Amino acid sequence: MKNFYLFIFCLVMSSSVFAQDPHLSMFYSAPLQLNPALTGVFNGNYRVSALYRSQWGELLKNEGGENGGTGEFRTMTFAADFRIPVGKNALGIGVEALNDKSAISNFGTTRAGVAVSYMQSLDRWSQHYLVAGIQGDLINRTFNPLELRLGEQWTGSDYDPTTGQRDPYLDAASTSRLFYDISAGLLYFFKGRDDKFTAYAGFSVQHINEPSESFVGDASVKLPMKYSGHAGINIPILPQIHILPKLLVQSQGQSLETMYGTDVRFLFDKFDPSGNAFRFGAMFRGVGGLTAKNVQGYNAESMIFMAGVDFKGIDLGVAYDLTISSLKEGNQSRGGFEVSLIYVGKWSKRSRDVTACPKF
Repeated sequence: MKNFYLFIFCLVMSSSVFAQDPHLSMFYSAPLQLNPALTGVFNGNYRVSALYRSQWGELLKNEGGENGGTGEFRTMTFAADFRIPVGKNALGIGVEALNDKSAISNFGTTRAGVAVSYMQSLDRWSQHYLVAGIQGDLINRTFNPLELRLGEQWTGSDYDPTTGQRDPYLDAASTSRLFYDISAGLLYFFKGRDDKFTAYAGFSVQHINEPSESFVGDASVKLPMKYSGHAGINIPILPQIHILPKLLVQSQGQSLETMYGTDVRFLFDKFDPSGNAFRFGAMFRGVGGLTAKNVQGYNAESMIFMAGVDFKGIDLGVAYDLTISSLKEGNQSRGGFEVSLIYVGKWSKRSRDVTACPKF
């Protein structure tokens, strides 16, 4: 465990290894982190969303340091976006932010940006829509080298920060790196005339400009582009019971992640398919590599159990990752915990949106 934090640092510092973005289990609860084309795609005029994720907190609770290290992996996101009707179409404008901290070294990412999208009707009945979006961010990478635990500081029985010789590579490194980032995406969705049956599919590319993120000024250390494909469908099986299968596939650098599963949604009012409801479900996460260096190939990583409630525009969701990979022997199957809160509002309660968007 004591060398684990150095390993995280080396992933970023090395010119032969690429950094990866933090991942979320309830990716649909942080839509502007997934695809800028999701900006403004909701049933209302404005939306405010927040998500908090904590991973391995119980396992690393005693690993905090004296200089600000948290001893856990945590991610927080926030977004506010607006939907402006343009006839049958709509313009979406949003702002978003993310803060991610990893272990006692506080290797972190702080990101903030603006997203814009345009929703275009493809038919006269307003059942098929195409949305295009673009997003620009400022990203700041940071870390605290004072909290790193190095192999030379291991005495054979304990960790002693006063022993060993400090690596000059660390002394030459900056503790922060600021750069800009560009993302773009597309989304197609279909809705039935009764607004009960809906389907969507989207694709996004993040880090299009592949910015350099090296702490030592190495221009070859770039943040690789991340490709994300996501899709889902809302199927009414009974007047007040719907199922919502969904899929996410993400590729970045040498890494691949897939998630798929379904929610079961119980409507409080069968005549209002996008209204108040309770839901629960499960998803499977698999991870792996895309090159020969990843000798273990593609592996089962976790099962994700989710639950949530929609009530009067408020969407509260929780999720827990149950580790099923070989890591379960070290963390007793404890994974990540997430909680999200979304509020969707309208300027006038008497008005009704021209377009009913799918539930994610």
